[in-house]
Amino acid sequence: MNLFEQAIEKNELLNFALGKDEYFVVDRDCGTHSVISSWINYILPLCKTKGSDYVNIAIEEMITQLVKAIEIEEPKRNENLLYQLHVYYYLDSEKRIKASPLTNLNVLLEKSLNNYVNLLNSKHDSNANAFVNAINLIKSRGGLLTKII
Repeated sequence: MNLFEQAIEKNELLNFALGKDEYFVVDRDCGTHSVISSWINYILPLCKTKGSDYVNIAIEEMITQLVKAIEIEEPKRNENLLYQLHVYYYLDSEKRIKASPLTNLNVLLEKSLNNYVNLLNSKHDSNANAFVNAINLIKSRGGLLTKII
């Protein structure tokens, strides 16, 4: 069975997003979870068999669970959230998936990402600019339709 479909059926979309347990797909370069590989190997094929509408509902639920998962450390949650959004809108720009604007989530996304950028800035973390640039790239591809920064 397709692992994304399994995550939908078992209500394990957060585990899928984070690459926990059987949903871990190794990034051969750095040994961490590869979000892009999860999308290419599991989400895109499911789009072909179940359709974009079905998959977009699950993606929206996955993003919702991720942004609301306050039990996950803020850096891990927001960096994964940004990576998921980046891949989603990148694949849309490549016409490999038909992305939803995630309109119902934009306020939550804005709050979470803004808080994280503010945290990085308060620590004078050099990653703040890269994070803001990634947000702007997502916006240029049709995501994050509210003002973030």
